[in-house]
Amino acid sequence: MDRNLGATQVATSSSDAASFGDLYQWGRLADGHQVRTFAVITTLSSTDVPGNANFIGTSVSPLDWHSPQNDNLWQGVNGINNPCLTGFRIPTQAEFNAEAALFTSQNQAGAFASPLKIPAAGSRRYDNGTNIATNY
Repeated sequence: MDRNLGATQVATSSSDAASFGDLYQWGRLADGHQVRTFAVITTLSSTDVPGNANFIGTSVSPLDWHSPQNDNLWQGVNGINNPCLTGFRIPTQAEFNAEAALFTSQNQAGAFASPLKIPAAGSRRYDNGTNIATNY
């Protein structure tokens, strides 16, 4: 795969907004919530499929959209809510850390200079859904 999910092109720079893609809540399927401009609600989902396209914000630990928390939703290629294309999956933390260790520098420039061309895609605040920038 040559780009982030939801991106309209391969990154041409670390600040190329067309390459940022979508912002998923961990373990949640592609139901529309990942679009950066979708509305925010604070009602947690009690099911693995929330049934709405809103970003679910909370300030209650463990800061998850799902209650009770379910860490098994993106496991492997066939995870229940895997947003990836068929045959793809989210890398494990260990896999990502091993790749990041190869960056020429441990910052935005190093992430973009890598073969993965990782742009500064950002994230949404867990409590109110505000878009925030991150390095990689």
